[in-house]
Amino acid sequence: DWPAGSAPPDDLFDGAGRARGALVDLDGDGWNDWVTAVRVDGANVVATWRGGADGWRRSSELDLPGPLFAGVGSEAVAI
Repeated sequence: DWPAGSAPPDDLFDGAGRARGALVDLDGDGWNDWVTAVRVDGANVVATWRGGADGWRRSSELDLPGPLFAGVGSEAVAI
């Protein structure tokens, strides 16, 4: 869950309906965190955001080293 009125930090799905990452509680605090590691149109999109009562906080120390899949369009990661 995230605070009412607080949108996720990124699009959850691409234009073709494929997931762009995963909402998962990485740190066990009871709040969903957002993890993405995809390749979109030739560019790496790697980011981790921690969710909390105050909204989303970028947490680059938790970023995956790069996309787990490469290909045409967008390939998503499931955690």
